[in-house]
Amino acid sequence: MTNTSKTPLISVIIPVYNTRNYIARCLDSILNQSIKNIEIILSDDLSTDNVDDIIIDYIKKYNFIKYFNMPSKGMAGGARNMGLTHALGKYISFVDSDDWIDENMLESMMYTLEKSNADIAVCGVITEYDEPEKSEARYEYKTSNLIEGKTALTLLSRQKHKNESISSIVCNKLYRTSFLKDNHFTFIRNNFNDDDVFNFICFLRATKVSIVPNTYYHYYQRQHSIMHVFSKKNIDDLFLGFEIIKNYLDNNNIYEENKNNFYSFFEKCLASVLGILKLTENNSTVQNDYIHYLINKCKNDSLLTDYIDYLDLARIINFLTPLK
Repeated sequence: MTNTSKTPLISVIIPVYNTRNYIARCLDSILNQSIKNIEIILSDDLSTDNVDDIIIDYIKKYNFIKYFNMPSKGMAGGARNMGLTHALGKYISFVDSDDWIDENMLESMMYTLEKSNADIAVCGVITEYDEPEKSEARYEYKTSNLIEGKTALTLLSRQKHKNESISSIVCNKLYRTSFLKDNHFTFIRNNFNDDDVFNFICFLRATKVSIVPNTYYHYYQRQHSIMHVFSKKNIDDLFLGFEIIKNYLDNNNIYEENKNNFYSFFEKCLASVLGILKLTENNSTVQNDYIHYLINKCKNDSLLTDYIDYLDLARIINFLTPLK
């Protein structure tokens, strides 16, 4: 099938790694979008499961699918960067290769960006499992809304307790390409927290963010994905990611005005890392070993001193209260 327009409206970037059993479902959901003027960019991060056999079959049918192999391991962040260098669309979407999207997601989100002139559009997310009855909406917006970038950042960081919040994943968002490229936004490579760093800095710089009602993005939780395996790298990547954010704030002389969002976001991401540990490791001794590693990491990191100065009793209680 040929995409007749030379310049696509939307570039859909898909990092691929060992998702042979899921890539067709992902691609079919994008090919069946109500808007057809798109390009699909697949970046393979050194897969070993012959997923390329399936991708090549799709490339033969659709001339608007581009396929690139990473020269070295980059994880999702590196693969997304490769996609960004080849993207030609006015807007950019990221979809993970084991997930899928509803048929009108891209058109609905593009329409709201066209209408509002916002930098980023955000829709709801449904977490999917092998048992469909376990599916649940993690983020859901009842009505459309156009909010200031500063307000969106507080919803991302959960600095203030509100009924709504914004996920730090990139996949339930549509970005204006000029906004990303004019600000030279890229992902950090080989890091579990590449979404977190990317979105914090994006929302920090966004003028307007459009909230789109409905849950269009289906976030599949497969048992053996990299998000269901825990190691010291999860902890190391958390601190490296926030060191990068802190340096960005310092270098742009905006740390003080964004300190509350920064540490609130750190709490949110730390809670997420601990949640992954709890989910993936049942052995309490091993869990405690990781907790000791985390504490020692904190002792040797300048982030801890500033974080303690930021803390008060209310924040400690809130942090220890599980998120609903």
